[in-house]
Amino acid sequence: MSHSFRVPEDLVPTRVTITAKRVGDDGNLQIDINDDGETIFDSNPVLYETDTSRSSGILKLDRIREGSLLTLDVDRDNGASDVTVQLDLDTA
Repeated sequence: MSHSFRVPEDLVPTRVTITAKRVGDDGNLQIDINDDGETIFDSNPVLYETDTSRSSGILKLDRIREGSLLTLDVDRDNGASDVTVQLDLDTA
């Protein structure tokens, strides 16, 4: 599963939050957000099977440029349901 968004102006990523109604019994939920094909994380955020919400991920970018294509990839879902990923951004 992948979703995309074209960035309308220069933005600064500040935090990512993952929530899920249910994380699968078979393991953790891991996502990745890419800026023009390159991950924005030094460490991808993970929602562990005992969690329902977590703000995590170590951001490696200090700015996302206008016109960049952001994509969201679910790298591992293990049966998770009702998943929401929120990327908090400030104006540059």
